[in-house]
Amino acid sequence: MWIHKNDILSAMIKEGQLSIMELAKRKRARKMAAAKTLCSDISNEIPAHQVIHLLLDKAAKLHKYEKKSFDIKRISGNKIQQNVPFSLSLPLFYKKRMSFRWSKEKYELLTEREKTLLAETDLEVLTHELHDLRKREILHRRWTKDVYDPLKKNLGGAVDELHWTSVEAMRHQMHKLYLQYVNTKGHAFLDILNPKEYPKYTFSYGVPSKIKGKVGPDPLSYQKNQCFEEDRVILRCETGMKYNDTDLEQIKQNSLPQAPLGRDSTNCNKWQQTPLLNINSTPREASR
Repeated sequence: MWIHKNDILSAMIKEGQLSIMELAKRKRARKMAAAKTLCSDISNEIPAHQVIHLLLDKAAKLHKYEKKSFDIKRISGNKIQQNVPFSLSLPLFYKKRMSFRWSKEKYELLTEREKTLLAETDLEVLTHELHDLRKREILHRRWTKDVYDPLKKNLGGAVDELHWTSVEAMRHQMHKLYLQYVNTKGHAFLDILNPKEYPKYTFSYGVPSKIKGKVGPDPLSYQKNQCFEEDRVILRCETGMKYNDTDLEQIKQNSLPQAPLGRDSTNCNKWQQTPLLNINSTPREASR
């Protein structure tokens, strides 16, 4: 049996191709095993970009190539391609796991930022409420010291000056006179009473006694007083006249309308002061 040289050459080429393909399969199997081993060894706390760098480092150590991209020989049929860039192909389950880790890290970051924002907002609101409470406490303390205590002292002194024994005797005397008049006349109508028989206004006081006392500046109306002082100075410079608080309040009020808008929004005096009802107003004088 004769064997041709071409047959021997083709058989050798075919065996070489098969051996090269087998070596390539073994290399791919080693890479897959290394990737699975590294994937199982990596902790969940390592970020995704660090995992990729670790895989590239492992692949570079196994194949003795560069870290990011390197060239190998690939076989395509009977032709050999040189200097083809090779990139590390990760398994599908590992890509899914990396995507899940990346999503989990982003979700945890957003959750942490939300919690931080809520905590800072609550702290700001609580601080604002504490400041308002502290302000009210200080105002109440100043008002008690400057206004309430002096008034209480003056009223207490005026009440203590009254002689309760004389007031009680006066009340009994009034009651006695009333009973005597009713027992005599049988009635006590105010419109037909005789002042000589029953002096009903004997024990009544026409004007109650007034109590005067000095108090400090009211802290609750501090801003209002400051505004009044500024307006008083401005009007004094413009007109040369002195204005009290009542005059300033009237000046700040809106001007009266040309015609009265109704009894509900004004009183009798202001009703007659409207320009169309006031005979001395500018519109009435101009129409003459």
